[in-house]
Amino acid sequence: MSDTPDSGSPEDLTMPLGDHLEELRARILRCILLVVVLFIASWFFREPIMRVLVRPHATAMAAHQLDTTLKFRSYLEPITAYLKACVIVALLLAAPLLLHQMWAFVAPGLYKHEQRVLLRLGFVSLICFAAGVAFGYFLFIPLALRFLLALSGPLTEPVLMIGPYLSLFVLMTLALGAVFQTPLIMYHLVRWDIVSVEAIQKHRKSAILAGFILAAVFTPPDPFTQIMMAVPLIMLYDLGALAAAPSKRALANFARFGATVLVLMALVVGFFLLWPVGVLNIMEGEAALGSRTLRTGESVRLHHGTSVLTAQGALARVTVGGGKQPRLLIEGKAPLQAHGTGTFSLYEGRALIVNPAGRVLEVRTPAARVTVERGTADLALADGGTLQVTVLEGEATVRTGGRSVLITAGHAATFHRGGEPADVGDIERHWRQRFPSTEH
Repeated sequence: MSDTPDSGSPEDLTMPLGDHLEELRARILRCILLVVVLFIASWFFREPIMRVLVRPHATAMAAHQLDTTLKFRSYLEPITAYLKACVIVALLLAAPLLLHQMWAFVAPGLYKHEQRVLLRLGFVSLICFAAGVAFGYFLFIPLALRFLLALSGPLTEPVLMIGPYLSLFVLMTLALGAVFQTPLIMYHLVRWDIVSVEAIQKHRKSAILAGFILAAVFTPPDPFTQIMMAVPLIMLYDLGALAAAPSKRALANFARFGATVLVLMALVVGFFLLWPVGVLNIMEGEAALGSRTLRTGESVRLHHGTSVLTAQGALARVTVGGGKQPRLLIEGKAPLQAHGTGTFSLYEGRALIVNPAGRVLEVRTPAARVTVERGTADLALADGGTLQVTVLEGEATVRTGGRSVLITAGHAATFHRGGEPADVGDIERHWRQRFPSTEH
């Protein structure tokens, strides 16, 4: 074999094994030293780094009007979490030099055309990995966490720990980064004649099954997050088949599956945007619904995420269902947001929960979450988020700060500011005067 530059042969590989090992040791030491230095530098920015890493969690919690603070069980758990976060950042920052050191050690033993192929392959692989990480960070993980919180229901309150969250975040991020390598792997398997195009098309159903199995391994045990990971994996499989060997069959598979996903997404979005979760009636005064002003006697359907602001001195009623279904009576200036059937957020003002139907009605406030399954409860929100809950009939469960307080008929409790219990008779007379033409 010629050793001229035009031959494309590897460089001289007559270096003794000991010298190779010494070079490997030196490069490993450089990599370790770089990671250590970057880790120490990252430690001084641990708070901003942690805020970036917990952003998907904060987004999901904020969507449900929940406290975004992650808890810890032991004194060492937050320190361990910060160490883990700094290690992740140090490895990401050091990645270019780590790859360079790896390449500098391997490249002399490769032909020129092998070097070009490997460089091209590595560059595309990094792009695919970055796309998977971005997909997980900005879309998949926040939506999955938000859905899991929604599944918990109004009778529970999350107490989420920082350690398990970071472990789940890292696992799902790495899994999505690996999943997005699928088109690249399939393309080269076909190009290198390791797998035939016919085999890819023949085993597509098996690939779909494998996608759901992998999704079940790398995601929490609920169908929604498994589907959210399996769908991109299947689409990437079809995209890889299309890139490796463009054909009508490959294009049709990709188009059919993509169209199915778009239709399902449209149905889900339509459900959240169009399916009503209650009816708002303006009994007196005005209320603002976006750019629209609602006046006395007007009513409007509330959907998931709808926000309404009643004006000072206004009276409004939110009905969930018909007949003697749960109702929420609102007095005064009160920003109200609908989250789902029987779940609302109230940030200011005063409200009366009337729930004779035995189904769950929950009102979330800055101070606590109040759940009434059967009964009547008065909620008075003062400045600064102080909440006073007085139960007129039945009972109410108030969740705040990781604890639950059960309030029975004739009793009251104040959260965040303290204060004297309210007089039940005065509250009953107040609401009968404000809503004389209804049975509350």
